[in-house]
Amino acid sequence: MRIVQINTVYGEKSTGVIARDIHGMLKASDIDSRVVCISSTEHSDNIIELGYGIENKVHALMTRLLGKQGFYSKGTTRSLLSTLDRDRPHIIHLHNVHSNFLNLPMLFEYAAKNNIPVMMTLHDCWFFTGKCYHFLDNGCDRWLTRCHDCPKRKAEIPSLLLDSSSSVFDKKRSMYASVELHVVGCSRWVADCAGRSPLFEGASFYQIYNGADKDTFSDKGGNLRDELSLGKATVIMTMANKWFDPKNEAARNEVLSYVKEKSAKLMIVGCGNDRLDAYAHDESVTCIGYERDRSRMAALYRTADAFLNLTFVDTLPTVNMESALCGTPVVTYDSGGSGELVLDGLTGYVVEPLDISGLIASLEKIRCGAIDRQTCRSFAESTFDKNANYKKYLELYQKIYENRAEQNGKQNCIKK
Repeated sequence: MRIVQINTVYGEKSTGVIARDIHGMLKASDIDSRVVCISSTEHSDNIIELGYGIENKVHALMTRLLGKQGFYSKGTTRSLLSTLDRDRPHIIHLHNVHSNFLNLPMLFEYAAKNNIPVMMTLHDCWFFTGKCYHFLDNGCDRWLTRCHDCPKRKAEIPSLLLDSSSSVFDKKRSMYASVELHVVGCSRWVADCAGRSPLFEGASFYQIYNGADKDTFSDKGGNLRDELSLGKATVIMTMANKWFDPKNEAARNEVLSYVKEKSAKLMIVGCGNDRLDAYAHDESVTCIGYERDRSRMAALYRTADAFLNLTFVDTLPTVNMESALCGTPVVTYDSGGSGELVLDGLTGYVVEPLDISGLIASLEKIRCGAIDRQTCRSFAESTFDKNANYKKYLELYQKIYENRAEQNGKQNCIKK
């Protein structure tokens, strides 16, 4: 069995780490594995780096003019198809491919011509929309019928000249219908959305959580209370990109008032240089820059009594999993896949977006000891262990491969 994964990057960012972990699992199982990417943190014969070039820039420009991400880079894609011709994969597995390096119509035409099953993991919603990565933040439901008049035409990656969402939507429908398609949602929420999309008619659906390293993110180990001068106060940890979202202004104000009232501490992680001084004169707030050291990140989770995730748009926030593995309860909005990572009342609390009184009540329950940290760890260890979860991909690959072999065997018998 030979598997080819395609992702923007390898070994970095969330999808690049996932592709790397699946690749390592396949190699450990003596399965022939390749990964195609633009850039990689590692270099080997089994990692095919397409690299950045003039075609990437032209692709990016055309996407910004016409809004047709994934429809250019023909030369790069021809080179990739030549490699696939040499390697003859049994399954092509797509992750994040909306990054100006791949011509999807050419790839699907190749897969259809060579009768190769295609698997796609939905890390966001782009595979089943005409343009956007997420639709939750503006409440759009056009993806349920046919994208048109895209409300995000000039957002995310702007389409300056044309709204091509309808034509892209239609082309994706025809591409997907041409192959044996297997769709994996990394959360129950996105898997359910995919099952309602008209683009995936006839596809097979699965749900496999991403995972986290249960050894690195563990409830065993030290914390940074002394280093950060947090003392014995209740510590609420949050991520800067969500905390500073303009839509969270009212929530920010109320949480800060609560922190001061209870003599607690707020720890904001992931602050850029422009944010590090945001609360420089507020002794109840500690701002921390981007933390790339995973062991130190785990120590930050262990430092906190609660992890507050004010996300409005998230398919499956890894931070929720990491926090729970470290024994730290999570309070989050019930948006996208975020809420399903919490056992409400057992490993944290799930509230409706902008339910500020619900946020404060949840934080107070945790401050008063309502959530057991060991319960958080036990649940996360049984649900979010990356090795156990990525093994499910191996089982799925095997199932698809064996079913295809059985079908080919029956066809050969009929021909005889």
